[in-house]
Amino acid sequence: MSAVRHWFAWVFGGCLLLLAAIPAHAALSPQNVLVVVNTNSTDSVAIGSFYTNLHPGASIVQIATTTSPSLLRSNFFSEIRDPIRSYLNSTAGLATQIVSIVTTRGVPHQITDPAGQGGDSVFMFQGTGTYSSVDSELTLLWQDMVAGPTFTNSSPANGAILNPYYAAFSPIDAFSRNSIQTAKNWSGVVISNGFLVFESPSSPFTGNNAFGFFTKGSEPVANQLTPGDLYLVTRLSGYSVTEVTNSIVRSQNIQVNKSTDVIVLDKDASNFDGGIYNNASNILGTAGFTIRFDSTSVFVSNVPPGELVLSYSSYGNNSAFNPGPQYINNYLQFSYANGAIFNTYESFNGQEFNNPAHGTQGMVADFIKQGGSLGFGHVFEPFSFAVANEDIYLTDLLLSGRTWAEAAYDSIFQLSWQNLVLGDPLATFSIIPEPSALAWLGMGLVLLIFRRRRA
Repeated sequence: MSAVRHWFAWVFGGCLLLLAAIPAHAALSPQNVLVVVNTNSTDSVAIGSFYTNLHPGASIVQIATTTSPSLLRSNFFSEIRDPIRSYLNSTAGLATQIVSIVTTRGVPHQITDPAGQGGDSVFMFQGTGTYSSVDSELTLLWQDMVAGPTFTNSSPANGAILNPYYAAFSPIDAFSRNSIQTAKNWSGVVISNGFLVFESPSSPFTGNNAFGFFTKGSEPVANQLTPGDLYLVTRLSGYSVTEVTNSIVRSQNIQVNKSTDVIVLDKDASNFDGGIYNNASNILGTAGFTIRFDSTSVFVSNVPPGELVLSYSSYGNNSAFNPGPQYINNYLQFSYANGAIFNTYESFNGQEFNNPAHGTQGMVADFIKQGGSLGFGHVFEPFSFAVANEDIYLTDLLLSGRTWAEAAYDSIFQLSWQNLVLGDPLATFSIIPEPSALAWLGMGLVLLIFRRRRA
């Protein structure tokens, strides 16, 4: 082999290994993760052990609560929230070091509350809706999310809390966590003619068309809710321990191949997504990703041979063609890429983690069962505005190198609501370099080295 050929082979091979191995920017590490296990659930304990063995440095907190899907808010406080608070307070600095809290199969995922008027859609917009997901309430761990019969500053669990991290497009470590344990001062948000209206002297608190709360800009910074005051809460769950651990394994070292991996965005004329799918298609398509975008009444159930679904979004049972509640198991003829993501406009797709034969909409647990890795779900009626935004989380994951937990919460408009985020919070995506780009880079380095050797 000539010297030039030797250098070419060495440099090109080195470029290939180097580019394939370059990690995306990750603001989270295992030391920032706290896994919650329910000692009354063998599944929860097993999943917690599996995860922390895979991610040495992650912490575990043990709680003892019901294994039922739901619990009262008062029990949430005493059996879940308060034990986690005590654990974080047991070590100086741990409350700010932990950024992501991870719940597990066997930890309840729904909160009910007789103090308000439940999860009915009417009550949600009268400021008295108090149902939520356990995980969404845990994002505000240090806030006293008390519910009440009326929409007042003393009952911030009524309605929603506007997410200050929404559409930040920034790593979570860009924000100070020094005030995370400080109580915030809430300001009311109402809806008037379809627009959000914040509390002001001319627009005081009202129970009519109430939406929720944000924090007053006139307050000291420590009393305003900022992105650094949140825990990014994800859940490791599915119908069985094996399905959950398989999904965790599929979420490690995710490498995206633009030539085979596709993004499915399946909408119809009803436009539930409000243009989000179209925006995501434009952003990711311009970046060279393959998009299967459909806006007809035809339900997308397959992709060309050889393609793997990296992200699946649709209207689910709310589509013009109703595929039935078992459509993920029986109708979608997809093969899934590692790291595959699920998100649909279905009200209850995060309700069921115990019954694969369910009869209510499609479930994110079905997606995990079929080979998916990550996803979003709703434990009660979220309304279409509350569904995570593809144009944000896909951009964060595929173009900015954010972790799954960061991308997910960057794309969710509200907290203390119905949302669940499924999957390993530390999951990141890297793009397998395209051969043509590698060849040009390798050739450029060879020419540079050759010229230097002749000089």
